[in-house]
Amino acid sequence: MNKIIYLMAAVILFLAEAGAYASMNIKVGNEAEISFGGYMENLSALRLGQEGKGKCAGFRSTFNPEFLFIFSPDASLFVSGRFVREMGYELEDNLRAGMGLDPLDDDYYNQTDFESYELFLDVNLSDRLSIRAGKQFTIWGETDVFTLLDVVNPSDSSWVPPGVMALEETRIPLYTARVFYEITPDTSLEFVFIPLIDDEENRVNKVGPAGGRWTPPPEDRLPVADLYPAMKLDIAALFNMYGPGPVESDVRVMKPESDLDQSRVGVRLVSTIGRTTFTFADFYGHNYSPVVHYEGTVREVRHELQEDPVTGNASYADVNYYVPKLTVRWKRQNIVGFSFNFYEDKYTDTIYRGEFAYYPNKPYNTFDVREKSSVVEKDTLSYMLGFDKEFFCSLLHPDDPNRTIFISGQMFQDVILASDDDLRFITYKTPIEKFTTRFTLKIMTGYFNDKIKPELIVAYDPAGNGMVLPKLKFCPPWSENYFVELSYVNYWGHQYEWLGFFKEKDSLFLRLRYMW
Repeated sequence: MNKIIYLMAAVILFLAEAGAYASMNIKVGNEAEISFGGYMENLSALRLGQEGKGKCAGFRSTFNPEFLFIFSPDASLFVSGRFVREMGYELEDNLRAGMGLDPLDDDYYNQTDFESYELFLDVNLSDRLSIRAGKQFTIWGETDVFTLLDVVNPSDSSWVPPGVMALEETRIPLYTARVFYEITPDTSLEFVFIPLIDDEENRVNKVGPAGGRWTPPPEDRLPVADLYPAMKLDIAALFNMYGPGPVESDVRVMKPESDLDQSRVGVRLVSTIGRTTFTFADFYGHNYSPVVHYEGTVREVRHELQEDPVTGNASYADVNYYVPKLTVRWKRQNIVGFSFNFYEDKYTDTIYRGEFAYYPNKPYNTFDVREKSSVVEKDTLSYMLGFDKEFFCSLLHPDDPNRTIFISGQMFQDVILASDDDLRFITYKTPIEKFTTRFTLKIMTGYFNDKIKPELIVAYDPAGNGMVLPKLKFCPPWSENYFVELSYVNYWGHQYEWLGFFKEKDSLFLRLRYMW
């Protein structure tokens, strides 16, 4: 920890001297132009919760260069890279050792391959028709803190817990072709095609490894056989036929393949009428929450050396092994969405917004013994209603009465349109409720010409789970190129539900970013 503190101090001193704006903008001919920008960042975390209290829970350094090549007013190319170095953690080694797992390699979280992070070409084919093709982000949602309609790109939560970073920091870019057509000045149509030629690990949401410092705790209340009664009955039948023997499990992870049949496609219509913007979307992709299929149990006979417990003599004999076959799958999923954004300026001077997503046949795990696969499909409706508002408060701003305070509130709700009450998240015992409601509140402002920016994020589930996340960002007056941000996140709730997964992972974060 002393080394970490010394390094943080050195970085801060370096940034204090780096006041010159370092971006480059080079003209090439009459129309062409090359711009260079990007950032360097260090994110450090100290665990304050009971799980590994006092241990380093993060030390991640990122270098993100960006290049923009403008060939003409109708054609440009954007390229960025992301290089990440992250240390090995004693905290993770201890957690994995308690699970009987080997330590992770020290370079497990590194991203040091010289390949593009984003790489896309923008071309205007006419006044109404344009194309963006390449590795990019497709953002369809309007929520903050948590996502709802923002379903095109998966997210990476392997290196940071939920809510701490802005959503754009954790999205995973995908190779995508997007076509934009302007029907009228106020109405446009967007087509999306994702061929899934990305690395397999980037095609779905990324989570921390088993025993990772930001990984939800494994189920420790019931053995797997009790979580899957169908498997338990199958094993019992084999016992009756062949006699007792060791039980193993065979788990196969089946991520979406790079086949044309697995491609993702979508269409979105955006229209503005007065002060209201509407969107209608349909996206056919994959469900980012995997399900576990039980494929049945097989008997394997192995010729092994066995020791007689009475005489101590060893001899070879046939041993029956009973192997439940499990597959983890990200099933196909169609999503129909609608959103609106309305600015009411007569009475409340507030922006009201909402998102709605309908999931037909959304897959869930179930432990109904009548379902051998332990997977059922239920129609699900998810929606968000929220508002954004700025207001004046002289009591909170004696330094500048004209400075506003921004507040954003959201209500998320998921409704499973079925009567079943035996739905689970993969192998967890805690059931998924038919109605799930969650609230978020975000408040932010600035002092001394926005050189000091406090922020507060609160998330709450009436079932008893939540998060409090205060932040304080310092932007030095002598340079706009960098900032220092200190934040603390506190989670609470049930150990196997939503934010309760992280209730022992409360942490303090220090973030340093230099931009050019």
